[in-house]
Amino acid sequence: MKDSFLLYREGEKNPKMMSVETHARISSKPGRIVALQKFIKYKSH
Repeated sequence: MKDSFLLYREGEKNPKMMSVETHARISSKPGRIVALQKFIKYKSH
């Protein structure tokens, strides 16, 4: 997901949208939810 984040820079001139989909059976695994939390924190900084 971080690699796709270059859309953020491209969106400065032309707005872009990045969707992040999750599914309870997949994202509820401990390792995967931690990865999602890290991505959200990455965006916040």
